[in-house]
Amino acid sequence: YTDEYLFALASAGDIDLRGVITTISTNDYWQKREIQYEWHVVGREEIVQKARRSGMKNIPDPVRGPSTALVKPSSGRIEDTLPIDTPASRLIVEEAGKAGTEKPLVIIMGGQATAVADAYLLDNSIADRIIVAWLAGEDGGNLYGYNGGCDPWATYIISVRFKCVLFGNVFRQAPYVPKKQLSELPYTELRQWMIEKELPHVNLPGEYDFDAQPAIPLMRPDYITRVKRFTFSHFEENGSMPLVKEDENGNLVYPVEADINAATGEWWRAMKNPAAYGGSPPAPVSVPYNGAPFAVPGIIQAEQFDFGGEGVSYSCKAEKTGTQVLKTVFRATDHVNFDVINDEKGGYCVTDLRKGDWLNYSIYVKETGEYKIEFRVSSGMNGGILHLQFDGEEVYGSVMVPRTGGWQEWKTVEIDGIKLSAGKYILKLVHGGGRFNLDCFNIVKAG
Repeated sequence: YTDEYLFALASAGDIDLRGVITTISTNDYWQKREIQYEWHVVGREEIVQKARRSGMKNIPDPVRGPSTALVKPSSGRIEDTLPIDTPASRLIVEEAGKAGTEKPLVIIMGGQATAVADAYLLDNSIADRIIVAWLAGEDGGNLYGYNGGCDPWATYIISVRFKCVLFGNVFRQAPYVPKKQLSELPYTELRQWMIEKELPHVNLPGEYDFDAQPAIPLMRPDYITRVKRFTFSHFEENGSMPLVKEDENGNLVYPVEADINAATGEWWRAMKNPAAYGGSPPAPVSVPYNGAPFAVPGIIQAEQFDFGGEGVSYSCKAEKTGTQVLKTVFRATDHVNFDVINDEKGGYCVTDLRKGDWLNYSIYVKETGEYKIEFRVSSGMNGGILHLQFDGEEVYGSVMVPRTGGWQEWKTVEIDGIKLSAGKYILKLVHGGGRFNLDCFNIVKAG
């Protein structure tokens, strides 16, 4: 989701986005994966159009970069390398000419280094005016495992001639942006694309968006908390990959510690910013946790309330605090407190709700009939009360939560006599007072 994040920043006026470049340095590795350059070019053009139709502005037209790797000259000298000379390479030279050492051109780059190296071959004066933020493999000697083998000579050129900030795949503090949570974003064509998009052989991204890491420091330099420095060492014996070594004065800066909450919060801030969509996006709605309502009868985990955000899918007055909560990124953008369950069941529970707080759950009742709901609860104090509403109606019923003997001592309480017709509902659980934890609830058909 790097493109989408950068588009949101540009549209809101947070950054000046000067180019969107597609580069694939094809070799046997890529061809075996059946990833084609033209497929990526067309896809890039489509995503730009989707973003524009979603209200985003200040997004430049995509530009074609190299579709083949640079060839290492027999002399082994960078200056003897023949440039490919693509529109993207010329764009980099042009934009670097407008930059300076105090205000450099920042290039957010995946593993493919060819376009930037090719630009250097056209004009080697650009290096001092460019910072390369580079997704570039693994820590520990070889920082170029991620696509670097597709063009090792271009990778070498960048590593010895440019200032780089390198983000490796083992650097795990990436933004937490699971697909199922994207429904919190404004309902636009771009959002639907983000939910549905797929690459051959692998669905990307997963729970963590590693590709977005190099872009986060644009707005949150405090994201990176500790770094190491490296410099070029030598090529592997077969000459296929440049290796590096630690050097406190090296030009290659590699983050080794970072604040994942900063990354996650920044990504969601940018993507939810109304200014990114031209002003006021469509009003958010309460969206099922798994994309579809929970089937009833069935068990629903308390932490799997709808997506939509504060005042839409939940309301919670408590600050999100606590050591156990801070150690997890589960629903990191929701200001609801969770705790870890310390028994054989495991998982999370919802904790620290206050009177008047509420949580929405989208459900689908399969059959008309009478139901009961069994709640798994705990309380180290005097318990409390939980109210039920269906589709925003007045309180349908209430259940008393007793003192259970501890916050990890679980008991089941229930409410019965609930008559429901077949169909979809939003079940709202409203905290009526007291202090208790809620693990899950089981909606059971009576009789």
